[in-house]
Parts: sequence; structure tokens; C-alpha cells
Amino acid sequence: MFTRFFYKLITCLALFTVAAALMSTSSEISQASSVSSPLLTYIQTQSDHLIEAARPYFQSSESTEPVKINASVAATQSRARTPVNWDEVADSDLDPDEIEATIKDSDPSSIVYFKGTTRNQYFPNPGTVGDGTTLFISDKAAVDAIKDERLKEMENNLAILERNGGSGANAFQKANTQRDLAESDYELFQLSPGLRDDRTTIIDEPADIHRPIYGPDSDTSLSEAEARLTVLSLGHGGEILLKVQEKGFITDSEGFDFTIYENVFRYGSGKIYQEFAKVGISAGPTPTNFYWFSCNPAGGILKGCAGAVPTDEGGDQFDLAGTGISEVRFIKIKDLGINKNMKGGTNKEGFDFDAGRLTHAITND
Repeated sequence: MFTRFFYKLITCLALFTVAAALMSTSSEISQASSVSSPLLTYIQTQSDHLIEAARPYFQSSESTEPVKINASVAATQSRARTPVNWDEVADSDLDPDEIEATIKDSDPSSIVYFKGTTRNQYFPNPGTVGDGTTLFISDKAAVDAIKDERLKEMENNLAILERNGGSGANAFQKANTQRDLAESDYELFQLSPGLRDDRTTIIDEPADIHRPIYGPDSDTSLSEAEARLTVLSLGHGGEILLKVQEKGFITDSEGFDFTIYENVFRYGSGKIYQEFAKVGISAGPTPTNFYWFSCNPAGGILKGCAGAVPTDEGGDQFDLAGTGISEVRFIKIKDLGINKNMKGGTNKEGFDFDAGRLTHAITND
């Protein structure tokens, strides 16, 4: 042990001596105008390399072998949650006790809080954002801002239509052989369940898969067990595909053309907990080539998301104008896979689909 230490000490001193000499030389010759800058750069670079070469000799001599980490262990370590700094949250108008009492099993890796038009993120951990541990919260002003943004965009689309020769409700005229469909004239075409919080087990489908998808249901007097029967949880990354009945289609008419409802949850203080999904539309006749509305809650883009506006405030409304699609036969709703689940057991993970509403839908007689 002493011999190894003595050898390292002599080697280290030699390396530093050479490095110091080079640094001294570079200092002297840098004052001479006859020396080219490439040569000076080379000398300074070599001295830096020598210093770095000496650095390991001052480290622990317990082991000279590199540390080997199993790939799966390394992946787990890289995704380890940052310890929650509740003091940071306490500096906002969020209530840490209220949050802790509601979230499921473990702390989120981050909280994204939309306050009015401002996006705030607390104890962010970029390595875990996107793995289902981001808790999204909005205040009432933020929800109102989303509704206002959608309304302004819809009105702008209508103004463009009128400038181009259209006229509001006359933008789409039914043929004599066509008739209006009811707002609930859609059907479940396909369900692809997502994952539970363990990220390996697929969420169970309900015994009656059709009951939950009609509504909407905003009856706050229902018990939790009763309320669970009125929604369909998609699971992390799960998706549901709806089809307009009777070979019908949604039309691009005046105003919003369809609505998606999710049972957005409110905290006791009025803050709104959100689980987001993106929404795609397809003209058909088969469900391909989807157009997706803009939805990136982690990046602050909410206007095209489902799960942003509570059911009792109108749900999430969508306008076909501006999409380039005038007739829609299929609607796909896909959980983003980034939502922190609340307490309450399994099979409740992900976006909770409550119902749809077809505002402008017709079919051919």
C-alpha cells in the first residue's frame, strides 16, 4: 500500500512539474509577437491534459476499476424521483396538505400548475416528466382562459368563412336526403386499454363497457362507486375510438362541432386536477389519417386537449374549421400517458372518458 502511494505521489509531482513548465513557457512566449496563436494554443492544451491526467491520483485508492451498473438498475436510477420540496409549493397558493391527501401512493416528480395564463412548474425533473408522475392543476382563471382562447379561435374561423363567401349557419347546407342526428348518436368502435400505474399491467375493462360512455354525468350527489360507473378510464396511454352512427358524420358548421367530457376533479379549495388526452379526427370511411388537435400540457398548450374544462362548465369543445376536414366520421381520444393518478385503487388510471356530444351531425336517409 505504501509503495503504491509513493509511486502515485512521485508520478503526480512529475506531471504537475511538466504542466507548470508548459504553462510558464506559454505565459512567456505569449508576450512575443513572433509566436503564432496555434502554437500557443497547443502548449496550453497539453498543460491542461497533464493536469487532468494527474487528477485521478488524488482520488480514493480503494478501487481502480470502473463502476459497472446493470442496465436495468441504471434505468431505474435515472428515473428516480426528485424529493418533493413542499416548501416550494407552499410559496404558491397551492395547499400541500390538500395535494398529499389526494394523490395516489407516491409524490409526483413534478407539479405543473396553470394559474390564469401563467404556467408554473415545481420541483421539475426532466428525466421523469412524461412517465406518468406529473400532476396537472389549474385554477378557475386558467380554465376560463382556455375557454376564451377556444371561443376566439372559433369566432376567427367564422369571420374567415364569412369573408370567403360563407355566412354562418349557411356554411353547411343539408341536402333534402339528409337529416340531423341526435347529440348522442355515436358508438364505441374500438377500445385499446392502457396501463395501470405499475406500467406493466393492462387496465381492466368494465363489465358493461357501453354504459359509461354516454352522458355527460356531472351529478355531484353520486357516491364515488356510483360515479365510477359513469366514466371509462383509459389507463396510461390507452385510447378510445368513437364512430358516428348510421353512416353519419359531423359537419363543419357554425360554432363548435363536437364536445368531449372528462370528469375533471376539483380539490376542496376549488383547484382543478386534470388528466389530459389528445383528440384526433378522421373523415373515414375507415379510421385512418387522423388530424390531431394541438395538445401539449407539459409545454403549456391546452386548447386542443380533452380533460381541460370540467363537465359542468361545458367540457372541451372542438371546431372543425381550420382543420381542413369538413366531415368527420371517427373521433379518437388517446391518453397522453403523463398524468399522475389520484388515490382510489387500480383501474382508474389515465383519462376518464365521460361522454361525447355531437353538436352538428347528420346522416343520409
